Amino acid sequence: RLQSFEATGMDGAVDLASVDEPRQLARLDDLPDDGPVTVHEDRNGERPKVAIAFETGRPPFDHITARRAVALATDRQAILEKVLDGEGTISRGIISDASPWFSDHSSPARDVGRSKEQAEEYAEETGQDIEFTMLVPPDPTIAHVASMWRLQLAEAGIDVHLEPVDQDVLDASVAYGQYQAALVVGFADPHPGLYEPLLRGIPAGPPLVSSNYTRHVNPIV
Repeated sequence: RLQSFEATGMDGAVDLASVDEPRQLARLDDLPDDGPVTVHEDRNGERPKVAIAFETGRPPFDHITARRAVALATDRQAILEKVLDGEGTISRGIISDASPWFSDHSSPARDVGRSKEQAEEYAEETGQDIEFTMLVPPDPTIAHVASMWRLQLAEAGIDVHLEPVDQDVLDASVAYGQYQAALVVGFADPHPGLYEPLLRGIPAGPPLVSSNYTRHVNPIV
């Protein structure tokens, strides 16, 4: 990424730049075909994805009702359009659509009513409302995603506290399982076999440090 692309790339001060910030991508889309900048895009490449990790070994996400409530309160289309300027697509799984290993795992459409039902069920199970803290890395676009997502969940009565942290702190927190939720960017590997470390573990003894940072263990998976 070249943060100052407008100041250096458009006027020819650089020969090559890799750009992934939505506002900059939108400006490139508006350039004339015969202009001074040539844009190359690998539409078959595996694209990084914005995702939210839950630590399923601790409240509230040790209950599937909390995970369902959060998923049903999320409006992915609104985030794509309002935060990312429509640059990108809504992911249907950790493998992109263009991959030969793609398998459709689309998330549910937003349904605030059903989200509230799941939140009420969680409260009945635990005696607590759904409330959690989410770690947010120091990236303005990702921070904007976090802020908008927080407002969406508030409509379903779910309270999210945003905690900005440096990337190294976030990485250590998820590795040690010392978090409730974390906003991450990843899943850009070209082969699904490289995601195997995310699934490691046994229900009886999750290790102190784990590559399975959600601590979700399912024998079938």
